[in-house]
Amino acid sequence: MPRHLAITMGDPAGIGPEIIVKAARRLRDRIEAGHLKLMVIGSNFSLEQARTQFGPELEIPEVQAEDKDWPSLCKLQAGSEGEPILPGRLSADGGRFAYLAIERGVRLAQAERIGGIVTAPLNKEALNKAGYHYPGHTEMLAELTGVRGSVMMLAHGNMRVSHVSTHVALEDVPKRLTPERLRQVIDLTHEALLGLGVSRARIAVAALNPHAGEGGLFGRQDIDVSEPTIAKAVADGHDIVGPIPGDTIFVKLRAGQYDAAARTFAALGVWLDAAEKQNGRTRRDLLGALAKQVEKDVEGAKDQERVKAMSAAIKALAKATR
Repeated sequence: MPRHLAITMGDPAGIGPEIIVKAARRLRDRIEAGHLKLMVIGSNFSLEQARTQFGPELEIPEVQAEDKDWPSLCKLQAGSEGEPILPGRLSADGGRFAYLAIERGVRLAQAERIGGIVTAPLNKEALNKAGYHYPGHTEMLAELTGVRGSVMMLAHGNMRVSHVSTHVALEDVPKRLTPERLRQVIDLTHEALLGLGVSRARIAVAALNPHAGEGGLFGRQDIDVSEPTIAKAVADGHDIVGPIPGDTIFVKLRAGQYDAAARTFAALGVWLDAAEKQNGRTRRDLLGALAKQVEKDVEGAKDQERVKAMSAAIKALAKATR
């Protein structure tokens, strides 16, 4: 029999309670057949509000962590309730619940009571207001499990993308690209691929700068940091190439030339993946829309030539993308 998957609610003021209830409705047949077991961890008050509105036919009984057996669909209170957390209202209490849900999920996983954790979105501002100073789930999970050094990998089908940097200001990204960090990302990505049953583990490292720096014209990080780090990884036995310019690496990844990519910053790759899944539009359409938005948002900017060049680059990427 399968073990429960813990679904951490994230911030109760966010979309978590609603999408959890809607997902449980869609998965109801599998849950009732015993093929899938789900435990929702968070604010039971917020979950009940969402259940009443979006899934009144569902029964989600409350359980305790120490109970010997849990029903296939159940809820576990993450912490004490304070004032009601209202949808769309940022609060420190919402951040507190988001942290406590993750903490309880981790402890249950370590005790082998659950088979895995599925996380609904949290609000990083609320999380920090509550006194939990993490940039995201990845760092929180790493500290709770006693891991030094962690890497976030996004995966959807054969699109597997690891990140050298995640939630940092764009101006700080070049400083995060160090030989030590890049090698850590390469090694952990390789290990993850093997764990997923991908025996060859072909990895491509994305360039930080346009055209991988173009011989130093557009920055030297790819030349001075990425190239020697990749060469050392190859000498150590890794099947790895790079740095690959950002306008082609995802096309090649989707075509199956690589098994994973290591990206130096998250923004464009994450945005494309999320937007494509959400509304079904092709990446060409999405990139075309992004180019138009860039032009619109920066009307009146001092450096119009740079704006035009950015928009032209996005349009070229759109043309080369399906």
